[in-house]
Amino acid sequence: MDLHGFETDLLHKLQDTRRLALIGIGADLREDDAVGTLLARELIDEIDQGCHLPPGIDHEHSIDELVKVGGLLVINATVAPEQYITLVKEFAPDTVLLVDAAAMGKGVMPGDIAFIKETELDASTFSTHTISLRYFIEILQTMGLRATFLIIGIQPGKLGYGEEISPHVAETKVFLKSMLLRYVRKTFMQT
Repeated sequence: MDLHGFETDLLHKLQDTRRLALIGIGADLREDDAVGTLLARELIDEIDQGCHLPPGIDHEHSIDELVKVGGLLVINATVAPEQYITLVKEFAPDTVLLVDAAAMGKGVMPGDIAFIKETELDASTFSTHTISLRYFIEILQTMGLRATFLIIGIQPGKLGYGEEISPHVAETKVFLKSMLLRYVRKTFMQT
């Protein structure tokens, strides 16, 4: 899917969202696997630094870990999203957006972006994360969270040990960050 088409599709999926939990997942020291956590960290910093909120909009921040502004919760979950299950449940989002690196098969190029269906997640795969995303979602649903779960996968190019992400993955992260910042500013940071 081209980036413009992806943006249109994502904005359509988010159009009725009133409370959004955006969760970035990844291993900081596994090159492209860090894309979700880097995105979340950058969103948290941008939202917090540019947070000139009108009166009446609640704001909570924890350095590099999370920011909560009105109906928006952004979490940098790194490799352990289960640490935030209670927080997400109590926030009661109607949409949970998970961003992670995902090996999407043959013919997919580094930096390609796609929606991943819950049914495509393998509950037994623990990869670089403490628990699988499917299990994370199942726990929240078992706890009574009635939300739409959207999973964005970004195809990694390299998954060795290191902190640098590949150029195509970095470009996709920049695109997604820009698009999501426009969306959250318009939707959650205005009265």
